[in-house]
Amino acid sequence: MSSHLHLIIRTKDGVTPSYFERDFKKFTTPAVLKTIDLEMDFRRDWMLRHFEEYPKSLRRLEKFHLWQNCSSPLRIEGDCDTLLSRIAHIHENPVRERIVELPEAYIFSSARDYAGIRGLVRVKAGPAAGFFGTKMLSQN
Repeated sequence: MSSHLHLIIRTKDGVTPSYFERDFKKFTTPAVLKTIDLEMDFRRDWMLRHFEEYPKSLRRLEKFHLWQNCSSPLRIEGDCDTLLSRIAHIHENPVRERIVELPEAYIFSSARDYAGIRGLVRVKAGPAAGFFGTKMLSQN
């Protein structure tokens, strides 16, 4: 999605998702800023100005702030049905937003991997037996 990100992650024992989130933001912020700087996008100046002004409202010292400080992690422990339900919900986001008609048509989605189409990011797809054979929102 262009305005937010959903991830399903597995952390090592003793590592909380907050550590992953911290490291993810720390790694991706400079990479995103570098890409914005190199790409000739008409929104470039607007994005950089927005990322530069936002920390001021938070009374923070950093120059650029790309990620919000809020997240809502949901722990899924050993429940395959809940996991598949969350994956389906995430895959349906671009369909609900009317960006695409089918989840696997969204180029930035792991739904492509579950449909047997190589995605942009290497994804270890979870149990997918019958996953796209089930009735999904986009087929209503």
